[in-house]
Amino acid sequence: MRNPIKALAMATILIAGFAAATTLHAQEPKTSMEDGSMMGQDGMSGMGDMNAMMGMMKMMAQMGPMMEQCTRMMADMTEHMKASPDR
Repeated sequence: MRNPIKALAMATILIAGFAAATTLHAQEPKTSMEDGSMMGQDGMSGMGDMNAMMGMMKMMAQMGPMMEQCTRMMADMTEHMKASPDR
């Protein structure tokens, strides 16, 4: 009984993470280097890395509450499984 619940929880976390990453990627503005323009080759060419890092930081900040909710859900399910007499 535990293995299907663990598999379901991991699948839920992976799907939610993928959805969050996709949403964040869609919201990020395109830089001049991604547009194919030549303006991105001045002294600011390192800004693409900084934007990617900031995007990752935003994604991690959004995943924190989601992970806490998953942890609470798993703890509740574990308690429910311990309390159920049909084991």
